[in-house]
Amino acid sequence: MDLLIRHHKTMPVSANIKKINKAAVDLKIFSGTISMPNYLKQQPMVLNFLVHLEDSQTKDHTAIFFEVSSRTSPISHGKN
Repeated sequence: MDLLIRHHKTMPVSANIKKINKAAVDLKIFSGTISMPNYLKQQPMVLNFLVHLEDSQTKDHTAIFFEVSSRTSPISHGKN
């Protein structure tokens, strides 16, 4: 028996991002939120994030670190 389930839902996703004051080790820092559906619970959720641009100490390269959490704030996983 073949079972074909077609389940198409369109759920809006939005992102907000802004540049914030940088720490000494960062070239730039951005913070923001992503508003999206929690597909398991079928409810809206918000992800908070920080993006760190750092010098990778290698010619012509930049390191990018992402911190993402569904917890409110602060999101700092030992990074200062």
